Amino acid sequence: MKTRIILIVLALGCLLPFISNTTIQAANGGEHEPPLFVVDYPANDSLIYVNSLTVRGVVNDDCILKINGNIVTIKPDKTFSQEVSLSEGNNGIIMEAEDSAGKKQIVTLKTTYVKQPDRQNGNIVVYINWDGF
Repeated sequence: MKTRIILIVLALGCLLPFISNTTIQAANGGEHEPPLFVVDYPANDSLIYVNSLTVRGVVNDDCILKINGNIVTIKPDKTFSQEVSLSEGNNGIIMEAEDSAGKKQIVTLKTTYVKQPDRQNGNIVVYINWDGF
């Protein structure tokens, strides 16, 4: 059996990543497992203050990767990046990786877009996030 590092929390059959680099891996006992991908940005459950972001990460295998249904180009070094538009409030970024054997891994990253009010007359608006204090 291969040694592997899986950075996930398994709770009630759901994969819940709670780390800044979100690693997604199927935890099944088959010989061939779905593709593994690591999302460098954004972290799951991120607060975002702009209406788009670039999802960045790396895959471990040759696979077809889709983000929100759009096929993503995977570079020769196995990294990827894809611009994603956000709507105000909660957003799900659906990531699907499928290898040549047909094994799939589908994960939804959660982000929340918080729209900031326009600056009036050159004033600066300062936001303080009190989470964790």
